Amino acid sequence: MISEALTDKIIATSKMAKENLKKQGIHDEYVEVVLNGVDALNEISEEEKDKLRKKYGINHGEIVIGYLARIEELKGHKYLIEAISNLKEKPIKLLIMGKGSYEETAKRLVKEYNLEDKIIFTGFISDVEKMLNIVDIQVNASYLSETTNLALLEGMSLGIPTVATKCGGTPDMISDFENGILVEKASSTALSDGILKLLENPEKMVMMKEKSKEIFNKNYTSKVYAQKIEKIYESMVK
Repeated sequence: MISEALTDKIIATSKMAKENLKKQGIHDEYVEVVLNGVDALNEISEEEKDKLRKKYGINHGEIVIGYLARIEELKGHKYLIEAISNLKEKPIKLLIMGKGSYEETAKRLVKEYNLEDKIIFTGFISDVEKMLNIVDIQVNASYLSETTNLALLEGMSLGIPTVATKCGGTPDMISDFENGILVEKASSTALSDGILKLLENPEKMVMMKEKSKEIFNKNYTSKVYAQKIEKIYESMVK
């Protein structure tokens, strides 16, 4: 339990985190919201991208959807798999990147929906930078807990538009129809509709790609994050 008696300032990584602290009895003036920042990822060569696409069986012209997260029930993989089932006639491939206790259940669902040709489990990814380079749309299907998602920020640095649930701190990062699409939690229909909006609007995806980079460079770089933290420290020693 965090106590005001033991601290001068508390840094929350999302507005939702601040609200949770206030519910625990922390007064508003003690809490500063500072969203996370990350180092921008670098783009890799087209040759490297082609090798990765070939490795994972991604065909020419297929749109790659990527979900980089622990494979746990609260991350909503069930709803995302069902969403892909709704879109099975579309030229898409979903990369589920990560490991977790829900993995075997998720794989069973993929088989039940006959989506083995649409959904690939990559396992643990050590080189996130390369994998995100072949992703066209990034998703986040969490429905219980989320702060400032680092994977989404890394994707934004490459200009990847996002389809994400209105969970935790995600709405602080994603501006609807600017750098992504926000959808309702725990709904496969909402997820598939959000993805479809991007699939059917390639011009919008191009615009979102530029906007994602712009928003990232303005708000979410490591340098910006450090400057915000430094400003809080300076305010306490004046």
